[in-house]
Amino acid sequence: MQASPDYRDQEILHHFASRADALCSMLATGREISTKSYSIEQQINVLLDLGYSKSEVSEVFMTCNLARDVPEKALPSDLTITQYNPANPTQRSTRGLIQADAFSGAEAPDDLVAWHLRNVDRMQMYSDNNIDFLLSTKDGESLAFASMQLDYKNLIAEIEPVGTRTKAQRQGFARSLLLHCLSYLRGQGIKTVYIRTDVNNRPAISAYESVGFEIRDHLYTYQRKIRITYKRVKS
Repeated sequence: MQASPDYRDQEILHHFASRADALCSMLATGREISTKSYSIEQQINVLLDLGYSKSEVSEVFMTCNLARDVPEKALPSDLTITQYNPANPTQRSTRGLIQADAFSGAEAPDDLVAWHLRNVDRMQMYSDNNIDFLLSTKDGESLAFASMQLDYKNLIAEIEPVGTRTKAQRQGFARSLLLHCLSYLRGQGIKTVYIRTDVNNRPAISAYESVGFEIRDHLYTYQRKIRITYKRVKS
């Protein structure tokens, strides 16, 4: 459950949440409904009022203030960071593979690679403010990626997702790419950057903290038990 700050009025939230809850209750095939929320008082009060209870934490929400200078980490001479260009056949042919490899392992199936690439294509078509950077070797092999969504109106941005190919992990490539992204965003006038990751992903959290991100919130699961009734149908 997420709501824009402009619509965090208790009455508005309750109106939409209660209707979503009623619809889920009608369609549910299990015995509970779940949703997620950050520590936003108005949202939590609505969920508690509807009978939900807090369960496990799933994500950390981190921010980085770009009012400070962002140091650039020098890259080895055989590596380079470039902006992803979907018109570049070499970059496009590997973009889905990098993400599938980073999150599912080097043996990711072809359909998963294609699914990631379709998502990248959709994001690129959705807005010119969705930008990817790739960290690659000089011969064009991409090893890591970072996707960014920029909001020039509010001077904020989100980096999500970030990933490194299995064979290139634990070598500091993600950190180098993150520093490059932060420097780019600062140059674009962005003031605050957000990033999210799994609460148990300690390597990612450590990498984000090393470039200036701080944990600001957690995403919790809220659950409500439901009772499914069955009507006897006369034959």
